[in-house]
Amino acid sequence: MTTEQTAGRMARRCGIVSGTGRRGGTSQAVARRLVGEGASITTVDHDPAAEGFAKELQASHQARGMGGDIRAVIGDLRDPSTAAEAVAQHAEEFGGLDFVVNVAGGSSPGMPMTVADTKASHFEVMMETNLLTAVNLTTAALPLLRETPDRSAVITFGSVNGSAGWGFALEPAYAAANGALASWTLALAAEVKRHGVLCNHIRPASIINPHSPTWAQRLDDPAVRHHLRALYDPFGFITAEQIASLVVFLLDALSPPITGQEFVIDCGIGRIGTRDIREDGRWYLPLNTDCPNE
Repeated sequence: MTTEQTAGRMARRCGIVSGTGRRGGTSQAVARRLVGEGASITTVDHDPAAEGFAKELQASHQARGMGGDIRAVIGDLRDPSTAAEAVAQHAEEFGGLDFVVNVAGGSSPGMPMTVADTKASHFEVMMETNLLTAVNLTTAALPLLRETPDRSAVITFGSVNGSAGWGFALEPAYAAANGALASWTLALAAEVKRHGVLCNHIRPASIINPHSPTWAQRLDDPAVRHHLRALYDPFGFITAEQIASLVVFLLDALSPPITGQEFVIDCGIGRIGTRDIREDGRWYLPLNTDCPNE
């Protein structure tokens, strides 16, 4: 099998992806897709499971004769030294840096659902987990990204939680951290555009993970399952693989030079409402469920 037959759209490009410790999560789907398209990547996660994932993925692609490659760095990106180490190891292994995809983040168990119950400590945890991890990794990577001969790219991941139009957003601290990350990404895009660095932010709604105990619990409850299906009708649940396809599109050197944009992946719920199948198929905007939008 020749190189031309096996090379994908990301061949000869390399980058860093945060996360990959969570089985079935978005970061693993992104890593699989990038390596499958021929990219060489370094993953960074505090969970040692990320190393096992990298070795498994590397072995499977070598066995099939694919061109992609993967390494893992285990460490906490809330610490700037971890970010610096990951960038240094990546540069030594692969010789350059074309992109950084900041997927690591999320909420935490027990995070308050109301403003009244949310304390300063909750904001600190969410900012460290969702904003600081991306800031540390991207800041460490910027010198190499600026030096890339062709255009390079930064992608950050947030959530629709806290986005305009999502009137039923919960967890104020998590929503605030997502808003901060989106604003920081826009500021970064403006600053590094002249260096040929593209910066975009992805805000997905709930992404189904078949390996997640939380998702299993949700889907075992008929009422919750009914509600979720109504939200995403008629397209079905959003999957990590679909999000990975968007990431590859944004990183592909042949794609248009898109920068400074937010990609809200929610089946249109935030802008055009959702069909509530319990009310004769009428359409509702989430900000005002008393006024049907026929």
